[in-house]
Amino acid sequence: VMGPAAYLGGAGALLLTMAGTLLLLVLWRAARGLDGAARDVSAGAFTVGYAPFQAAFTALMLHDAGNGPTRILVFVMITIASDIGGYAVGVLAGKHPMAPSVSPKKSWEGFVGSTATCVLVGAITVPLLVIHGEQDDVTPVEMGRAVYRAAPEPKEIATFPEAGHSDHHAFGAFEVVLGWIRRLRSDRKAPNSETAE
Repeated sequence: VMGPAAYLGGAGALLLTMAGTLLLLVLWRAARGLDGAARDVSAGAFTVGYAPFQAAFTALMLHDAGNGPTRILVFVMITIASDIGGYAVGVLAGKHPMAPSVSPKKSWEGFVGSTATCVLVGAITVPLLVIHGEQDDVTPVEMGRAVYRAAPEPKEIATFPEAGHSDHHAFGAFEVVLGWIRRLRSDRKAPNSETAE
């Protein structure tokens, strides 16, 4: 029920069906008596939240007809990259077990490989917004511009002449982020601007 509700009605419908499912779970368990009810309701809530609720997020991504299928594709690509990167690096360079008693072949090197491939695929497939203060004395603005130049489309950069390292909000960064999100949602190509007013 949660998947179709998310697809047809969005996030509100998903939360409503989740709440309704939990309410039915409590009522069903209360009808059988209260002995062990807390344990059973907790296990039921975990089961409902773990599988159907999380799976419904796929339907929720598809609910956005503009770029829903692209979101699913990126999600799948990042998951596959995580598995392949972790396995390949773990097999080739894994020397330090992560949790030997639980999973003896998982290594810290494999974890690093998994994380690195996720970041790489995410950087290639996810839209990028670079916000940088030109008075930043911690990370030079040229580093932000270099990241922007190296990234694939869609991308946008906004630099603030008077902003430093962590005060972008005082110069309109929130408005830039909201505008960028609106442009992405409307599937219009964002204009590349070097300086935000």
